[in-house]
Amino acid sequence: MEFNNVAKLVKAHQIFCPNCGGDVIFKNGTVNTSHFAHRVAECKFVGHEPETKSHIKGKAILYEWLRGMFPTAFVQYEMHIPATGQIADVYVEHKDGVYAGVKWAFEFQHSQMTIAQWEERHNLYESVDIQDFWIFDKAKFMKFSSARDFTDARRTVKFDEHIYDKTGLLYFLDLEKSELSIEFNYIKTPRTTMVGGYNRTQYFTYHEPRENSIPISSVRVRKCRTFDYFVLESRAK
Repeated sequence: MEFNNVAKLVKAHQIFCPNCGGDVIFKNGTVNTSHFAHRVAECKFVGHEPETKSHIKGKAILYEWLRGMFPTAFVQYEMHIPATGQIADVYVEHKDGVYAGVKWAFEFQHSQMTIAQWEERHNLYESVDIQDFWIFDKAKFMKFSSARDFTDARRTVKFDEHIYDKTGLLYFLDLEKSELSIEFNYIKTPRTTMVGGYNRTQYFTYHEPRENSIPISSVRVRKCRTFDYFVLESRAK
């Protein structure tokens, strides 16, 4: 469909979101990939995230990586899941080979969310036998301690800890470098100081090994031997 024809249809309010039926506009930007966006409000489907530049870029990185890794699979950008009312950022369904029948939903998360929201979306995917991978925007979600001499120690919140406890892994995507940080093992380092005549011990959390960021092109998907789910890891392993 040519751009002029699209512009006419949009102006006449004749193009709608295929998921919620909302009125949409067309954004033919020079920085971000051309795309449709809701005219007034965001899509009302479960877990829909506002289309910021970071969200669009994160989804695009994941989509291109998955298309290249699984050329025979069905890989769909912004896939509507009718059974749950969700829109997966990138959906993968394997049609043949050792993964035949396996379905994945990759979610790039840029905006903040609550534990309850994550649980709802995770459980919905699980209810229809789709494994969900949550990839968080590194610039927004990975935080470090501001304590003196401990600037490379991780500063975690309850949300991070909950995801880690449920899945055993945390994934962070660096949009500028297209690198994925895969966190799976933490150690705590104590520091004891004298405060008001009493010893006070603080614990600082580090990932082990410290260096855990790799180009996304070097990441593979592997089925975990211990548990019946798939994980992301470095191809070098």
